[in-house]
Amino acid sequence: MANNTPQNLEVYKDTSSLGRLLIKPVDKPLAKEMIVKNHYSHKWNDGGFGVYNFGIFHAAEPDRCLGVAVYGYMKNPAARIFTHPNPEAWMCELNRMWIDDELGHNAESILIAASIKLLRRLDPNLVAVQSFADGRLGWAQSIKPPTSNITAITSQNFCAISAAASSFMSRYSQIHILHPAFFAPM
Repeated sequence: MANNTPQNLEVYKDTSSLGRLLIKPVDKPLAKEMIVKNHYSHKWNDGGFGVYNFGIFHAAEPDRCLGVAVYGYMKNPAARIFTHPNPEAWMCELNRMWIDDELGHNAESILIAASIKLLRRLDPNLVAVQSFADGRLGWAQSIKPPTSNITAITSQNFCAISAAASSFMSRYSQIHILHPAFFAPM
């Protein structure tokens, strides 16, 4: 994989436990291959997944991808759960994510945070990202139970709305607002 990525589409993160990491866009075929091979579902939706794909690498090995975050269309893209003055505004979903255990703790958070920064640079019409964690697999146990309240995280550029239907209490949903000044939940 040759590095033809513009520098403004790369994020470097220095960590005390994981070393220096690089997060950058990757080709859709690589993302699909890694997800189908390694993600617990072993599934890929050609119609909706992979609009944007980001890989995580050790900075010293920028051609050895150790995980991917796959962003694409929401399960029901016609569902408009927000209003926005831009008629081209849209919300995507973090469809799939897989990271090699080699990276260790916090790699998921680093990949998500960096990929959201890159999404902001890539698509000015993308105003929010919805993500899920499957509580049936134990991934949501350390996260407070979802509510329908709006929760602001301390940052000017980030806001999260947690919501879940009462019949899906084992699922955790989070919406990452990329442009909070213009996003209004319905």
